Amino acid sequence: MGQVGLDSSDVPIPQLDESALEESDEHTLALPPAPVAPVPFAFSRGSASGPARIADASPVPPPVPSARQSTPPMPRPTPLPPEGKTRESVYPKPNRLSNPPPRALAKSKAQDVKTTFERFEVKYWLPEPVAALFVEFAKPYLAASPFNAAGSFQRNTSLYLDTPTFKFFHDHIEGIPSRIKLRVRGYGDPPRGLAFFEVKRKVKTVTLKTRATLPISRVRDVLRGRADPRECKAHERAHLGTFVSLARFHRAEPVVVIGAYREAFASRLPGEEVRVTLDREIAYQRPRGWELTCDPKLWRPITPIGRRRSAGLGWALLELKFLGTPPVWMGEIVSRFGLQREAFSKYTSAIQLLGGAT
Repeated sequence: MGQVGLDSSDVPIPQLDESALEESDEHTLALPPAPVAPVPFAFSRGSASGPARIADASPVPPPVPSARQSTPPMPRPTPLPPEGKTRESVYPKPNRLSNPPPRALAKSKAQDVKTTFERFEVKYWLPEPVAALFVEFAKPYLAASPFNAAGSFQRNTSLYLDTPTFKFFHDHIEGIPSRIKLRVRGYGDPPRGLAFFEVKRKVKTVTLKTRATLPISRVRDVLRGRADPRECKAHERAHLGTFVSLARFHRAEPVVVIGAYREAFASRLPGEEVRVTLDREIAYQRPRGWELTCDPKLWRPITPIGRRRSAGLGWALLELKFLGTPPVWMGEIVSRFGLQREAFSKYTSAIQLLGGAT
């Protein structure tokens, strides 16, 4: 099975001084020097012969046009208007709104909440000083999400469902090529407003996600199978129907609640499907029935296994999410900070800590 290979093993890695992470009281770290000449890279999904790699994709100079090539004809100038007439009255500007191009039409019909996702997702654990440096480095390429709370991070809480035999958990642990997760996510502390009913499907290295929204007060009814998909917006009904059908088929029920503070970013380039998130203070607790509720006193932290917590350093989970080929600057970040991709799941880690899938 080919794997997404956005890893610093594919590019030269300047090593970080780990002593700065262990002993620094100020939790600061100097930025390693940038490579002298960073090389653009191309992303490969991989094949049976080997894993995906970041290949050299140095730009190739365009071919020099031959003298025999015909020169494109010059555009004909617009004739001058008759005397006493203005150019606007004789040659009015076209009404761009009367016949918009397909892309503009698609934007005009865009929904408030995105309901479908198809992308690659790669994860890295970063010590807090490195996470802060990453944010500074990425500012030219990324814009903060408007959903981030003013002056702080966005709180998200997710209620995960699984079968009585924890099939979704075991599928992940065993590396089944096609597997799913069912969860209900809310935002705010405590969660309020809309609940997002999500089906997250992993097909080899690609993550597919669909979601539908209803008020949080409807969570119990949806999970109990008492909700009508027609309660959703028209473009979300099929997604809610899929969620309810899978939950019924697998007899899925709530097994764990996971919360985190998220700092989210999106690409500054229009049309570039790139998102970056940093999750901090990831924690879990047992669910309280069929509701998206939790007890603030019962949170238990999820920390990266085997990580040192010297000098009181915290950790942030970085996720790079992109469609197709990652942008060049992602490769520069992987190289500059010596990032090593890790397979980590908040859900499976929480279930293992709960001991509920034995």
